[in-house]
Amino acid sequence: MSEAQKEALKKGREKRMANKKQKTQRAKESVKPPSPVPVENEVPQPKQATQMYYDKDQLADLVFQGVQRYDNMRKERKEKKKKITAQANHDQKVFKDINNAISRQSDPWGDCFR
Repeated sequence: MSEAQKEALKKGREKRMANKKQKTQRAKESVKPPSPVPVENEVPQPKQATQMYYDKDQLADLVFQGVQRYDNMRKERKEKKKKITAQANHDQKVFKDINNAISRQSDPWGDCFR
């Protein structure tokens, strides 16, 4: 690299650094803390609900009921999916059987090309 090229690179770096500093200063100046909004009528805070405590038996029963509900929903979804896939398979089989029956009757030379 020649000295002229090195000088050009140095000037470019200095210019970029100056631009970067100006951008950060502008960003700092543009960000102003929000002014506090005066509140004339304070709304009373709602009372917090009393916390319920469960003993071990009640907690185990609640967990068991939740798991049981989820399991029932999962089984219902599984049954619906099974019915839908069985119906789709049946429809495909009927379609295939009909197509095979039709293609055999209409083309006597069809077996030659299989």
